[in-house]
Amino acid sequence: MPRLVQLLDATGYLRFWATEHHSLDQSASPILTAGLAAAMTGRLRIGTAGVLLHYASPARIAEDFRLLELYFPGRIDLGVAGARAGSDDALHLDGRPPPTSASYAERLKTLVELVRGSHSLAVGPRGSSTPPLWLCGSSRSSAELAGGLGMHYAFHRYLAGSSTAARDAIAAYRDAYRSSDGSAPYALIACYGACAGSGDRAAQQWLAADAGTACFLGPPAACVDQLDELALVCDADEIAINLLGDGIDARLDGYAMLADAAGLTGVSRRAAVA
Repeated sequence: MPRLVQLLDATGYLRFWATEHHSLDQSASPILTAGLAAAMTGRLRIGTAGVLLHYASPARIAEDFRLLELYFPGRIDLGVAGARAGSDDALHLDGRPPPTSASYAERLKTLVELVRGSHSLAVGPRGSSTPPLWLCGSSRSSAELAGGLGMHYAFHRYLAGSSTAARDAIAAYRDAYRSSDGSAPYALIACYGACAGSGDRAAQQWLAADAGTACFLGPPAACVDQLDELALVCDADEIAINLLGDGIDARLDGYAMLADAAGLTGVSRRAAVA
């Protein structure tokens, strides 16, 4: 992670997203990871995609992100998700009843109000800015929920499995969008792929990842074209990418080549990394 975020910071990527996964091989602490990544970089925006709201207290999330925003103003993105970890739910729920769609929506509303300062109770620390709020999902219902609360929306294309699902969800998000401050809707697509110096090498990397069907695949210029087309077809404002491959060095090379091919600051659709 230190090598990755420093490369992204130097090559012009817009954001780095820290995810929450409960396994022996992945990090379950996106807020902690976000703080470390922000401290290791100087320009890159750092977000969470996303803190699992079924397990975390809305008040504690709001407090943690207010602290991050205080230390790194203008560089933090607060993203939450509703997915659950799986077989160890009871451990992470810690005695609470299993979540429902209604309880999730209510917890999300509470979090939004706490972060924006519209809740009847205030949380700190006090600062001059608040982080943008993102809802991460892969369904029409999550899109409509994000829109109704005036949040940004990140659609997980690699979980939903089709561009049609992404397009429909983002359209539903834009239709449902309501904002009290006049802000516009903002939608992102997150996707997996492989990028290498040649199409054959990219295909080998993707095969080694054993991750199903790639959202984009090939040499850098081809990947840029595929990603730009995906954003345009789905009416997304931004794309988050996760390059898979056989080792960290191959992945870092892919990010560097893709940044160079895209000329990140010179294209209409900026790239982020999940």
